[in-house]
Amino acid sequence: MIPKPKSEAWLLCAVGNRYQHCERLENESGNDNALNPLKAQLEEALGEPASRELLVDKVNNGEIDVHRIDMPSLNKFKERLDEVLRAV
Repeated sequence: MIPKPKSEAWLLCAVGNRYQHCERLENESGNDNALNPLKAQLEEALGEPASRELLVDKVNNGEIDVHRIDMPSLNKFKERLDEVLRAV
């Protein structure tokens, strides 16, 4: 599964938008060379580089709650993941 536009949009929904009005992020460019790339937006919202370790820590300590992120692309991903896991 490839996120649309990219997984930074899902994380930005939690970190930058506080889980509100995240549908606008679905239409952001996934291009890192765009004028305001999602990766840069996420790092700005975090106040530091978005390393894997930092993001894992934020998920583990509850600062990012994937269950509160309501975005069509993530919802579709979670539904499909559930389907696949049930079939295994």
